[in-house]
Amino acid sequence: MKTPIRPRYASLLAAACLVPLLGCMGSSSGSTYYDNATSVAVADLDGNGRMDVVTAYDRAYSDGTDGGFVSTRMGQGTTGIAFGDPIRSTGGAAPGPIVVANLDGNAQPDLVLCNAVSPTVTLLYGSATPGTFGSSVNLSLGANRYAYAVAVADFNGDGKQDIAVAASGGSDVLVFLQNAGGGFTGVTPTSVAVGATPYSIAAGALSGGNQDLAVGLNGGQLAILKGNGDGTFQTPVNYACGTTPASIKIADLDGANGPDIAVADYGATSSVIVFLNSGGGSFATGVSYPTGDSYALDLAIGDLNGDTKPDIAVANSGVPGDPGSVSVLLNTGSGAFGTATLYGGLQGPTSVSIADIDGDGRNDLISADGTGVIHLQSPTTPGQFLAPVQLYY
Repeated sequence: MKTPIRPRYASLLAAACLVPLLGCMGSSSGSTYYDNATSVAVADLDGNGRMDVVTAYDRAYSDGTDGGFVSTRMGQGTTGIAFGDPIRSTGGAAPGPIVVANLDGNAQPDLVLCNAVSPTVTLLYGSATPGTFGSSVNLSLGANRYAYAVAVADFNGDGKQDIAVAASGGSDVLVFLQNAGGGFTGVTPTSVAVGATPYSIAAGALSGGNQDLAVGLNGGQLAILKGNGDGTFQTPVNYACGTTPASIKIADLDGANGPDIAVADYGATSSVIVFLNSGGGSFATGVSYPTGDSYALDLAIGDLNGDTKPDIAVANSGVPGDPGSVSVLLNTGSGAFGTATLYGGLQGPTSVSIADIDGDGRNDLISADGTGVIHLQSPTTPGQFLAPVQLYY
């Protein structure tokens, strides 16, 4: 059985690197290492209208130590898969989930990285050269606390983006509020009790006003914490949620009652569990949709067939020895989803995003799967995707 979640990327990637893979192996100062993509994010970093791809990599050395970096591929041209050369920025320690956010309010997007082998969250601040990241800050989580996931939002209404962390080693979420003058220097996190170890987290205006939190808990629970608008949160309300809620995304899936929640449930038989908002941040019982594969680690939401309804893509890392897959579940209306269609992985997808990569007006799939991997949407058959294209780093 695979070790659930954390250090989820460290354990999965250690297994993946037992067999050398083309483009992943190297050596430095006599020590062999393997590079493996752990997470991918897509954003227009330079404002040119083309989507850029940021991929976090774990560099696992043969002596048992880990490093990390991000590789940025800047979108170029007007059509097709066209990227500039990879731009590497050092950062993180076996970094896993990555979030693009504007932490300092300038024109350059920043990165937030979860670290699998350091009890910190790393912030990489964007520089004046798009695709590069300059200064870095490590937020300390405390002894034996390792980040599974982060959510970035303005939790206290001061116009600055704050960070909430789901981390091992405690039954709470750690909330970092920016200083009055901006930045996180000297900030001590606030502990927000959730009753069990949090595996995943997302933020959104679930109740229609302040930023709320949805937290996936050990033992198969989804905790909803309504925000008070001042950086504090109300007592959690829990919903049954599979066995191991590995990833959470928030979006309006049915066009009614506000944002809904989709959860990737990690297990030998994985599923997506959908919670539709009943209004005011209360939710109907979750409905489970099989992903068709094993050990789902991440999901993304977006229109994948051009009908304007939000669909779901899931990164399934697969059983040992199997390359896993990306599942696509199309929205059939009113927040219900059809049978999953699987697109085979290369080394076991650990992360997935949705964006229009080639500028044709159709959303594509981007995954972390050994390297960054793109599945373009078919130009003739909406909702179907073409053979994988690897993005070397």
